[in-house]
Amino acid sequence: MSFSGCLDDENNYDYSEFNELEGREIGGMKDEYFLSYAQKLTITPTFEFTIDKENPDVSYEWRLDGVLLPEETGPSCTFSFERGGVHEVTYTVIDNKSGVKFSRSCTLRVRSPFTRGWLILREGESQESELSFVGASSVLHKMTVTDGTTIAEIDRDSLVYDQVVEKVSDGLGSNPVGLFLNAGYLGPYGEVFETSDEVGVMQDRWVELNGSTLERSVYTEDEFRGDLPEAGLHPQAAAMTFSAKALLNSDGYIYWAGTAFASDFHSCAYTSFPLGKDKKFKGVYPSFKLNKHHGAIPAYTADNEIVGIIDDAEVVSYADPSIKESTYSSGVHSVQTGEYEEDPVDDRYKLGNGELLTIMPATSNDEGYQDVKPSWVAIVRNGSQYELLYFQWKVGNYSYSSRVSTKVFESGLGISIFRDNSTRTRFSFASACNLLGLEVQDLDEKKSQIAHGETVRETANMVSFMADVIGIRDDMYIGKGHAYQKEFMDAVTEGNKDGILEQRPTLVNLQCDVDHPTQCMADMLHIIHELGGVENLKGKKIAMSWAYSPSYGKPLSVPQGVIGLMTRFGMDVVLAHPEGYDVMPEVEEIARKNAEATGGSFTKTNSMEESFKDADIVYPKSWAPFAAMEKRTNLYAEGDFEGIDKLEKELLAQNAEHKDWACTEELMKTTKDGKALYLHCLPADITGVSCETGEVDASVFDRYRIPLYKEASFKPYIIAAMIMLSKFENPQDILKKLEVKAAPRIMK
Repeated sequence: MSFSGCLDDENNYDYSEFNELEGREIGGMKDEYFLSYAQKLTITPTFEFTIDKENPDVSYEWRLDGVLLPEETGPSCTFSFERGGVHEVTYTVIDNKSGVKFSRSCTLRVRSPFTRGWLILREGESQESELSFVGASSVLHKMTVTDGTTIAEIDRDSLVYDQVVEKVSDGLGSNPVGLFLNAGYLGPYGEVFETSDEVGVMQDRWVELNGSTLERSVYTEDEFRGDLPEAGLHPQAAAMTFSAKALLNSDGYIYWAGTAFASDFHSCAYTSFPLGKDKKFKGVYPSFKLNKHHGAIPAYTADNEIVGIIDDAEVVSYADPSIKESTYSSGVHSVQTGEYEEDPVDDRYKLGNGELLTIMPATSNDEGYQDVKPSWVAIVRNGSQYELLYFQWKVGNYSYSSRVSTKVFESGLGISIFRDNSTRTRFSFASACNLLGLEVQDLDEKKSQIAHGETVRETANMVSFMADVIGIRDDMYIGKGHAYQKEFMDAVTEGNKDGILEQRPTLVNLQCDVDHPTQCMADMLHIIHELGGVENLKGKKIAMSWAYSPSYGKPLSVPQGVIGLMTRFGMDVVLAHPEGYDVMPEVEEIARKNAEATGGSFTKTNSMEESFKDADIVYPKSWAPFAAMEKRTNLYAEGDFEGIDKLEKELLAQNAEHKDWACTEELMKTTKDGKALYLHCLPADITGVSCETGEVDASVFDRYRIPLYKEASFKPYIIAAMIMLSKFENPQDILKKLEVKAAPRIMK
């Protein structure tokens, strides 16, 4: 039996050509515009159709931030704004014959009307705080100048303060005392940076305003998230760096808040733990924000000394700042008297019976804009006499050569064994050993008797004479690396027991097939700095996600180390990878148990998008499937090189099916506030830079490049700490002895 049918097609289709855009684009329109408050901007796009080139039958639509502007139906549109912000404009031209629409969008960045001017705080009716603003406009006029020989006429741009805005913000609070301010960070040529900063209104209840709009953002007490100081919160003064805030409370302590992104200070969180432990203060003072060096806040101690609170973070905050004491050797660049005669050895920071009246930020003209050091002028009163004090701190420019020597070994050997290629870890181990006073010898297996069949036991004993530490990296083969390290240490332990070795060397796991502890601890230290302390880790979401790479066989040790370590701190850890890219099941089980014990969580997903959503931290990195790496190990053991080549091709083809697993700008926007911390162990496969398609967009990587390089610099200190903890029963006592000894790293 069969069935058949037919359809009577009237063939009424329209095959006529329709208009398209010449060159497939709309011209006369930039991707981005910058304009000032109240400035008018007219946008007139241009286009040409492929058919109706002259007098086409068209209509127009304009949208602002997605909302149709019904009154704007012409080919041009004029925009003007009364407050700062970022807006999206979409222009659409419609071919009325076909109904086809062609669109193009652009971004308008509007400078705040409050960038330049004066803020005035007063007490109004019923003791209410009232904030007004006197703004400036530019006036261009001619000016005649002479250099003694020639006369020239130039244009000069002057400011005239003629714009008054009364009662800028409503409902501020009551009983005003004053303002602290960090608003308007402009570049040397007037570029507008997207740093809102803030204005603080000191009153009964301190309130912080957005530095661009002067709208109320948050009450200061709310930034403690319920964790207020024991004495209660009664702020006396405040100051800010690029990426942090210092708040002086009535109890004499300074409370510190740091943020990973300077564009949003209101995400800062204070803790009830004061800065400097038992150190008390009488004042904190403002700092100019000119460049990356300006990360210092002067403070006045209860002991009548001026110290500098140094925020080492530049733009990205390490929320544990250092307090530099008032001596020349601890960071003072220069001390000058009221006559401005340099006197760098005169310790004028210890004021004795003097009284500090105020400190104001200053600048120096002897250096270029990017290199100007933070400077201040202080007024000190001694009885009836007043003294003007000028001083600077070196910030972001500390010299390693000037620091105290950390040489705790007068002799000894550190042995490195790298069974895989390495740059960062190899030199980090060498740096750590050198930092502690150990010589380093690298064992090249190809140039040793290992190449002639020497056993692990024999090698371990023969290279360990006078050795205090042995660093081993063996991560290439699943089931082999960790086993090799254990066999090596069993041998030296037995050698020490038998009297062959005078001491038992410490093993530092520089990476194996199971874990990469030095990298993961550097990652964790970086996270702790960025989030403002260990206490802020619990409940934070970290996405440990697989990402596409054009190579195969990358170790599993980093993702395994991350899920094993981060779950120990109560974090919400998400492991994301395509199907088939599993890690060791025993490591997953460790992560689950850690999460249960600390109140965190460990989950798995086959969606990169799901892992990134609302994540505080993302770690996109490629790795090879566990099952494939097991097969690879067996093939090498059997000497089956044809099988290895076949496996490599299979894995590369498998990887290529998941090119969409990449850390893109679009994906980053889905993270927590679109500002998740990006991590990578380096080197990263960067799309368009190190490879055609890779793990991460170039723009994303470049935004986090400097913090990543800084993170990598933690490794030598991580390794040095591991050695110290192993070799000394009370390492803190050893560090105190080094501080007392104060031997310079370089003899002078």
